[in-house]
Amino acid sequence: MLRWTRLRWVLLLAAIVGGHVAMWLSPRTTADEALRLTLSNAAIWAVVLLPALGVTMWARAHRSPEGQPRDHRASGADTKPGDG
Repeated sequence: MLRWTRLRWVLLLAAIVGGHVAMWLSPRTTADEALRLTLSNAAIWAVVLLPALGVTMWARAHRSPEGQPRDHRASGADTKPGDG
């Protein structure tokens, strides 16, 4: 069974794709309009999702193998020379 989060993403993606297919097949929308709207929608989603993906990858890289956030202060990484 899919986790709820993954299921929500799949449903969102299906709704977006379904909306674009309906727009492209609609007799009221010209091909130029449909292309312009599809490209602008893709650009907007890229602006929203790429930074979110980057933050997710950054957070994953800064976690310990056990899945807990790393404590850099415990290793002395944040201490200044001469702080003792």
